[in-house]
Amino acid sequence: TLSPREQIRYFYLATVRRAGEKGVERGQAETPLEFAQDLKQTWPEAESEITELTDAFLQARYTPQTLTPEQVCQLANP
Repeated sequence: TLSPREQIRYFYLATVRRAGEKGVERGQAETPLEFAQDLKQTWPEAESEITELTDAFLQARYTPQTLTPEQVCQLANP
């Protein structure tokens, strides 16, 4: 079983992969926040979900803060 931190990272990376399959590729030097802008321009109807996922990924990837299963549920069931 993946930890909440690992689950959030998995959701984010799966989204990056799916976006690439749909023609929105993440550049090698592109930050998650820059990529989020690309996604929002392509799918403006998903802007709040993109923001939530990106914020959660940044927290999971770059902070030592404890993440909860509830945070994962919010991402999985927007």
